[in-house]
Formats: sequence, C-alpha cells, structure tokens
Amino acid sequence: MNCTKNMIAAIFLICLTAGFSLCGEASINDILKKAEAGDAQSQEKLGRMYEIGDVIEKDLAKAAFWYSKAAEQGLPEAQFGLACCLSKGRGIDRDLASAVKWFQKAALSGHAGAQYNLGCCYASGDGVQKNSAEAIKWYMKAAGQGLAHAQFNLGGCYERGDGVAVDKVEAVKWFRKAAEQGFPSAINKLGKCYSEGIGVMPGQKEAVRLFWEAADRRDLDAQFNLGHHYEKGLGVDKDAAEAVKWYRVSAERGLSDAQCNLGRCYMEGRGVAANKEEAVKWFRKSAEQGNPVAQSNMGICYDKGQGLAVNQKEAFVWYKMSAEQGNMTAQFNLATYYVHGFGTEKNYAEAFKWFLKSAEQGEPEAQVAVASFYQQGLAVESNPAEAVKWLKKAVEKGNSKAQVNLGLCHYFGIGLENNKEEGIKLIRAAAEQGDVKAAAFLKQVQPETEK
Repeated sequence: MNCTKNMIAAIFLICLTAGFSLCGEASINDILKKAEAGDAQSQEKLGRMYEIGDVIEKDLAKAAFWYSKAAEQGLPEAQFGLACCLSKGRGIDRDLASAVKWFQKAALSGHAGAQYNLGCCYASGDGVQKNSAEAIKWYMKAAGQGLAHAQFNLGGCYERGDGVAVDKVEAVKWFRKAAEQGFPSAINKLGKCYSEGIGVMPGQKEAVRLFWEAADRRDLDAQFNLGHHYEKGLGVDKDAAEAVKWYRVSAERGLSDAQCNLGRCYMEGRGVAANKEEAVKWFRKSAEQGNPVAQSNMGICYDKGQGLAVNQKEAFVWYKMSAEQGNMTAQFNLATYYVHGFGTEKNYAEAFKWFLKSAEQGEPEAQVAVASFYQQGLAVESNPAEAVKWLKKAVEKGNSKAQVNLGLCHYFGIGLENNKEEGIKLIRAAAEQGDVKAAAFLKQVQPETEK
C-alpha cells in the first residue's frame, strides 16, 4: 500500500508541528487527565504524542489505544490516526478493511489526508474492492483542499485514464498545482511532461529547469533525468561527466535505472575512465533489483568475459531472467544459447520461441533468425512465404543479412515470384554495407549484374 504509506508520512509531519505547539500550552499530565476524563481532543493529542515519541516515550500500542478512544467519539483527526495505525499494523493488528472504515469516517468529515488515503485504497484495492471511479472522487475532494499528494495522483489518473477519460492537459494542470506547492515528485513529473510533450508544448530547457528544481529537493527520479538530459544534450550542452555525476547520485541512493546507466558509462568510458569491473558492480546492483536491461547486460558480461570470467551458465541465467521480463536483446541472446547449447541443452523449439518473441518486438537479427527457421523447417513447419514476411520486416530496418537472404529469395523465386533484378538490387545494398556473403554472390553473377 505504497500510496497510503507516503501520504501517512506527510500527514504525520503536519501533525508533528501541531503536537509540539500544543505541548507548550498544556502539560502532559493535564492532557492525560483530560483524556482519561473522556475529552476527545486530549485523547487524540495523547495518541499523537505516543506515536511521535518526542515529549513522552514512544509507545505505538498506547497511541492506537488513545486514537481509538477519540475516534469512537467521532473526532476526524483521531479516526485518521487510527486508520493509519490499522493500515500499517502500528501498535495494533494490521486490518486493512478496518483502516478503510475509519479513513471513510474521517473523509466524510472533510479530512483531506483521509480522503487521499481512501482514494489510494480504492485505487489499489487494499481493504476494499478496487474502484477507479471512487478513487478519483476522493482524490478530487482532497485535491480541492490543496493536498499536493492528491493533486499529483489525480494528474496521474488523467494521464493514464484511470477512472477518467485520458486528458493530458488536465493531467498537467494537476501536476502543476502540486508542483507549485513544492512537491518534488510533481515538479519532476512536470519536467517529464515538458520533455516529452505530454499535455504541453515540448520544451527541453523548461524540463531541465524543473529537473534541477526537483533534484535540489532530492527527488530521485529528477536526479536520474538530469543525468539523462546531460548525456543526450537535451535542453543543455552534452556533458558526459555531468551525466555521470547525476547517475551516480541517484545510483548510490538505489535507483536501478541509474545504476544500470552508470554501469554502461563505466563499460564505455563515457564521462568517466573505462572500468569494466566497476561497470559489472553497478549492473549487478541494478539487476538484483530486477532491472531487465541490467540483467541482460550481466548476461553479456558473463558471455563476453567483460569485467569477469566467461561463464556461459551464469550468462544463460541472466539472459533468461531478462528475457522473461520482455527484454528483446536478452530474448535474442537466450535463443542463440538454445541453438548452440551454451550454458544449457540445445533446444530448437525453445530457440524458436525466444527468437519469435524478440522478432515481434522489432529486433532485426531475431527476424532474420525466425525467417531461417521457417526456411529450414527447424522446430516449425517449413514455410517459405512466412520466411519472406520476416525478412521484409528486417530489410525495412536496413539489416544486411536480411537484404542478402531476401535478395536470394527474389533471385531464385523462393517464397515469392522470381525477380532477379529485385534480388540483385537487395544483395547489392547489403554489399554496400560490407556484407561479405553479398559481395561474393555479386562476384559470382557479375555478368548479370552488369546488364
């Protein structure tokens, strides 16, 4: 229930300030006496004091106890506090359904934090049946009260079309409202909108300005985005060293995408001295968090012996993990391992399966491989026409192997009508890319090519 967790932290920070000022006006004993006498306000204050644990010893069980006393008397702040305890299992058994009940009571009384958390519960289906429309309703109420977290989530709903029709302009409106309150995630998101032209005219300089603002507030994604913009020269002059600086900042804070990019910089010597061992260190950190690109890179490092010893079994493991998450490069490499029996048993059926997955994502080498399987009838029924279909896809991407193979299909009439002129044209295009097989064929049929 990450959405609720983040909001609870923010709301308690608001309550923390109020708690200190109240303790300056009345002694703890006075508050305790009033709470024991049944005063709801004092019961809520006491619950908050036990939860914060600053002016009295922290005791979450007592915090939940006093929140419940005040909540049962209808005090929205206490109902919210009790719901937070129930949602996290703090001082009381975790009970999401009961948490929703108390969030709802507080929300109906106009408590903005409860309205937001109730929206999160409906959005995630925690403690209540998932209902995007209800989530929007409660986000809207909290956002209307100026709660930045709710404004941010509402923007996300309009961007994705969760519970409402997709409306990028409306999304930006809510991101901007949250950003204007200094909410770092919203500032970063607004930067992404300017960078990608989501709901606004694209503007890379404005995007960078916003990323800087959010990064100064320690927003992890903004720090990564700054690195990306400096690496690509988007809205700023290209500066590989500055890119590495920001990748490192966010990588050291645990962002897997930053760890993966920092590893790549070390592998390529971009913005930092090349160091393959250091590259592997960062790839591994990212891969262990489940990043599919980093997992693929780990496979390549074990495959090629980059930064560590060659180990095809380890390469196979990493390629498979990445491939199963949909990484087309890993899918192609995994298929190749199945063809040759590297790190596993040969298995043409598995090879074809993974070549096809990669090909369907647009990897031209995989498209050529799928065509080859159809041409040879490996693990699939021979189908020259289907082979031609996949070769055409790869040719559209300028792949020289595909140009040669499709050229030969035209030349000899395999899977389509014989057309030597078109065949020679494709093979010549491959030769111009340096394809040795194409050059040799052209040399063989030189008299025809000179016609």
